Amino acid sequence: MVKWIDNTTEILSISEMYKVEKQVCAQGITSLSLMEAAGEAIAEAVLNICEDGRILILCGLGNNGGDGFVAARLLEDNGRKVRVLCL
Repeated sequence: MVKWIDNTTEILSISEMYKVEKQVCAQGITSLSLMEAAGEAIAEAVLNICEDGRILILCGLGNNGGDGFVAARLLEDNGRKVRVLCL
């Protein structure tokens, strides 16, 4: 686990994140719900940081790419011009 900027926010490693997702899904929360929540958090952060202008979202494979597509949809819903590039 890594501490981030303010020394209180924790960033999980990939293997730690997989374990957490597996535990959450075992409690009945779908991976789609997790993806939607992550995309919402990304979109909210972008809207708070970038007042205007176009936005480029780079998406890789897997669920992280899905998070990016959710964020793009929500940003467009908020009137932002968004491009998504799949790597």
